Amino acid sequence: MAILDQNNICLIFRLARLRFLFPGFLLFSLGYLISMHSGVNFDIHKFFFGYLSFSLAHLSISFSNDYFDRNSDVNSKKTIFTGGSKVLVEHPNLASCAHKIAILLLVASTISLVIFAFFFSYSVWFVIYGVLGGLIGYLYSAPPISFSYKGAGEIIGIISIGFLIPGMGSIVASGSIDQSLFLFIFPLCCYGLFFMLNVEIPDLESDKIANKKNLIVKFGRRSGKILLALSSALATIYILFLELSGSFSIYFPFGLFTIMSIIPLISSIIGLIENRDERKGINQQAFMNIVAIIFFILIVDLILFLNLIL
Repeated sequence: MAILDQNNICLIFRLARLRFLFPGFLLFSLGYLISMHSGVNFDIHKFFFGYLSFSLAHLSISFSNDYFDRNSDVNSKKTIFTGGSKVLVEHPNLASCAHKIAILLLVASTISLVIFAFFFSYSVWFVIYGVLGGLIGYLYSAPPISFSYKGAGEIIGIISIGFLIPGMGSIVASGSIDQSLFLFIFPLCCYGLFFMLNVEIPDLESDKIANKKNLIVKFGRRSGKILLALSSALATIYILFLELSGSFSIYFPFGLFTIMSIIPLISSIIGLIENRDERKGINQQAFMNIVAIIFFILIVDLILFLNLIL
């Protein structure tokens, strides 16, 4: 069967799981908007060319994760955000194609980064930063490192969401990482853990069979839900502290951010209180939490954008 027939093209789009690009876009935009608050002017060419370079590497992760997790996904339950795409489980003949696409996307991202750096006169460190981010995403599930199988999956999620992705937006904006971004690293790292735990909670049983060593496999769903509430609470407390300190409110509306941060906090507390153990309830809780954190980042981006133009 030809790889490029209509049916296989549809399956490849399923493998791409394009919905994951949206939270990545929001985090990239967050970094760019933070740099703009420090006086960097918006450059439409930099923004879209820079995001293209990032998005190619981000898209590669969907293909590489499905490829290297195809055996563990046999036992998982597919949801919107968890369990993989199931394409390679149902169509193993596409496995080699999926891996080749993942590699091609990484190569395309690297070429794009080099062109961007040349065109905008950015240093080689910009390229290194972007390539490193792409490799970390690839090695999340790819051997020989396979972070998600070695107990380091949460760390990769924390680093990526807390720093690498918004850092990419910031460095695209000005050629360097804006110092103001460091104010946001702690809460974003908390939300990085928040996101990773919600991805892992529905897959507990299949991850055990696959011998993954993540926090949910080690300590169970109940402990994971406690960590969810704790991580979101710490993020809210930190943002509130920045507001009460008064030192940074002239640059960023942390009061509004505090109010918005209550959304994922309430969602995680509801999940902890209800403590639903049936499969449908587990999936609904994870979905609600992930939507809450995506909505929070979206609102923060909108607030930063409006703060610039009003």
